[in-house]
Amino acid sequence: VTARIEPMTEAELGSEQLLSGFALHLEVSPKIPSGFFEEELRIITSTDPEPLRATVIARKHGAIRLQQLSGAILDPRTLILQLGSFPANTGREAKLLVIVDEKGMTEPFAIKSIDADPSFVTATLEAAGTPSGTVRRYFLNIKVPPGRPHAQRTDTNPGHLKILTNHPSGDGISVGLKLYSN
Repeated sequence: VTARIEPMTEAELGSEQLLSGFALHLEVSPKIPSGFFEEELRIITSTDPEPLRATVIARKHGAIRLQQLSGAILDPRTLILQLGSFPANTGREAKLLVIVDEKGMTEPFAIKSIDADPSFVTATLEAAGTPSGTVRRYFLNIKVPPGRPHAQRTDTNPGHLKILTNHPSGDGISVGLKLYSN
């Protein structure tokens, strides 16, 4: 994040009925990876020894986007999937919609590798509907198989699902996981 500070113009000051002020112009680099972005900005002034703090929050949409489907609870801001509480002997499944711009792809969109915590969480892709130009839709089936060990992933100790794909942009799928299997 870069910041540019400029004195406010008379017109800007007048519209707010201020005597003086500064305009803060922020720019987030286009080189940030796709997904959720949060960064703290500290502003140091000559009048206060304590810096002013502001949080910059943004989401960069890439070639791959996730959407919640009925029955799944996905926080769109943090991309944390809540699988809830369930018996370990029955397992749990959730399905998300994956929207992929396949522009420039020479082979079908696919999963190359999966890094999951808990390690027994699986994910598979299934084509959904017909393509619209270069945009295709897929179902991402996330599964905690039945009969796995008890696991607890909460706000303080969330799990994750990181999927490396064959998309030429390098974009993948990264989802946090909250679950309690007993």
